[in-house]
Amino acid sequence: MPLDEHAAARDAWKEASPTLRRAWRVATCFGDVTISTSDLEACDIGEDAREALARAGVLTWNAEEWRVNAPAGAMAWPAGTEGEQTTLMNQVGMLLRSKGEKALALGFLVAAFQLDLARLGEDDPQVAVRMSNVAVVLREMGDLSTAQGLLEHALASDITNFGADHPRVAIRRSNLALVLKDQGDAAGARALLELALASDLRMFGENHAAVSIRRSNLAAVCKELGDLPAARVLLEQVLTVDLTVLGTEHPAVANDHANVAVVLKETGDLAGARGHLEQALAIHLSSAGPHHPATALARASLGAIAMEEGRWNDALSLLIAADAVWREDLPEDHPYRVKTAERIARIHTKLLVTP
Repeated sequence: MPLDEHAAARDAWKEASPTLRRAWRVATCFGDVTISTSDLEACDIGEDAREALARAGVLTWNAEEWRVNAPAGAMAWPAGTEGEQTTLMNQVGMLLRSKGEKALALGFLVAAFQLDLARLGEDDPQVAVRMSNVAVVLREMGDLSTAQGLLEHALASDITNFGADHPRVAIRRSNLALVLKDQGDAAGARALLELALASDLRMFGENHAAVSIRRSNLAAVCKELGDLPAARVLLEQVLTVDLTVLGTEHPAVANDHANVAVVLKETGDLAGARGHLEQALAIHLSSAGPHHPATALARASLGAIAMEEGRWNDALSLLIAADAVWREDLPEDHPYRVKTAERIARIHTKLLVTP
């Protein structure tokens, strides 16, 4: 890049807003590769930012893709800012993960991990965080074996650095438990989640969000192991805490009611399940309205209960109302629509009514 363009880029950096400087730094994190417009958009680098970066000589458009001009980009990361760079890479990676851009997120998270590993060494607590974030995305992408190895290393590191009862250790145990669960080792997952729950209870007490997360995850594992009584107790504890902390009308409380209802239904307590689902439906109607997907799901679940209780007309009304919402947002082959259509057909057959 000619000298005058260097000067132009330096001047542009001095004049850039904090938002544009962040976009500039994010773009340079891609390194010496071509970047699609959609990838930049996923990183919150919109059209205005791209045009500004192109004027500054940071980005060059090559017919179909963008490329970072390394000399202009490098001034965004002067010597001594390596820690800031890995922090930003990690933030962008987690943002991309939240948007469903798993592969792109993994690239940022792996780069942050590798840079911090080289800079800080494998026993540094920050490296354990980076390692864990990579593992979480790998799990979501189906690479369970690699995710397990990374999480086991991160767990061992955090136990050494912080002790067995530290909240970070509980997070590592919980993440590793989810990987074990996905691999079919529900018993191993349960043991880790029980340890995580016990330490979080000691650290935070009953009403902390982390404790409810541990209980919910542990309940799912207990349910998978067939220990429905334990799953019910855990989910009822979550519901009790959320009622205290959030109040009776919060959407999270509706989800809690629905989770308890699932376990009650599997144990044969249809009346109990119906009661919780009716409360969930009332909350969703109040907070989200009759046309929200959460409201539709509550109605469909109540419709399934009504079928098992032999209340065919009630079931039909609930399922038709749910289906009307899903027809607006979901494709015909979506599992919700397929299952609901099957149930409606069964009810029509039972009532000897032609659909």
